[in-house]
Order: sequence, then structure tokens, then C-alpha cells
Amino acid sequence: MSFILINQIEKQLIPFIKKRNLKPEVIVLSDPDTNTWIPKVDPEWSGAIPATLVYNKNKKLFFEESFDYNKLQNTLKQF
Repeated sequence: MSFILINQIEKQLIPFIKKRNLKPEVIVLSDPDTNTWIPKVDPEWSGAIPATLVYNKNKKLFFEESFDYNKLQNTLKQF
């Protein structure tokens, strides 16, 4: 399972990953041409962050909101 985290890389993303000891692959979208790639992540995405895409080969869920631990765990149980 992979997560896409979109944030400021040096100031926020890397410390977030280290602090939480994240094990899944993290893909960083740093292309400033957001109008090109935002609809490819999810056609309904406004571009706001935080945004989370949880997927596997059979299912994809996109969220334009923050997660607490319980909500994230409940979401992951769907996979």
C-alpha cells in the first residue's frame, strides 16, 4: 500500500516522515504546474492540502482533509 503526501518537502514532509517512522513508499509531487497533475491524482481534487490518496491495485480512495489515527485506521481496514 502506498501513500502520496503533498507538502513542503524540506520543512514539513521529511520531518513528518522521520517523526512518524513511516514505512510505506512516499511519493513526492513537486512539479509547480499543478494544473497538469492535480486532476491526475483525483479529478475532484481542488488542490487543497492536506490531501491523501490511499490505493492498491483494486481500490482507490481520495481525501481532501486531515486524518486522526482512528480515522486513518478505519480507512485502511477497507483495504
